[in-house]
Amino acid sequence: MKFWESSASHVVRAVTKLPYLSLLLIFIVMALMSLPISRLAVDASPDSLLLENDPDLKFYRAIHDEYGTDVYMIVAVRLNDSIFARSSINKIEVITKQFRNIEDVSNVTSITTVPLIYQSLDEKEETEINFPTIMSKGVDINEAEIEFLTNPLYERNIVSEDLKIAAFKIDFQDKPEYKELFDQRYLLIDKRETSGLNRKERKNFASINKRLEQLRKIDNKRIETALKEIRNILDANKKTLESYISGAPLIAHDMKHYVLKDIKVFGIAAIIAMAIILFV
Repeated sequence: MKFWESSASHVVRAVTKLPYLSLLLIFIVMALMSLPISRLAVDASPDSLLLENDPDLKFYRAIHDEYGTDVYMIVAVRLNDSIFARSSINKIEVITKQFRNIEDVSNVTSITTVPLIYQSLDEKEETEINFPTIMSKGVDINEAEIEFLTNPLYERNIVSEDLKIAAFKIDFQDKPEYKELFDQRYLLIDKRETSGLNRKERKNFASINKRLEQLRKIDNKRIETALKEIRNILDANKKTLESYISGAPLIAHDMKHYVLKDIKVFGIAAIIAMAIILFV
């Protein structure tokens, strides 16, 4: 005990007598420890935020398998004019096309792309019915407005109840290899929890995890690029509309950046605090 107390007192005296040298040594140590920070990966996907055998994660996987991917974003816009004014409809159509031109976007749903079920139908054959959209020639805008207000498929989904806000649903492209590897991974996890894995299966499990890590980095990069393009499109139209963005990809992306930002901020704050303690 006396040894540790004596050593601590020597260290304190050395630090207070030589503050510049102490800070220099601290900076050198922190610089060496920060070298691997470029390889730091923050994963905010559902499988990383929950335990592997968590019942909520299993329920999520079951819903995902049944109804398909949840990799989509919702963008809501409030335009200066009514959303059913011709100028607003044209603006929404332009933005829809701009979103659709983003490389990793597979589909965009908006008021200009959904069918108007209540309006007159064009029956070409007995088995083929073409529903018009609000952009179709001859469509009555007033009737379309009534449909968006009364049709339960659209009311409070693609338009707000007061018809002042319109929404875009932006779907991202599926990655078949990603899903296939995840299915294989969870089959092995389930087997590991019940009967255990043999040597070959453990090796396969490690290989799958490694490949998934590679795909996750690629996927994070493409989502980040798509988010940037979406925000650029909205920023270019900010004079004529207010925009709001939501969705699992956005939450995961922003959560990762908030964590990395906190690491930088608190790291710098710790250095400043050390300097103040040494010199004050």
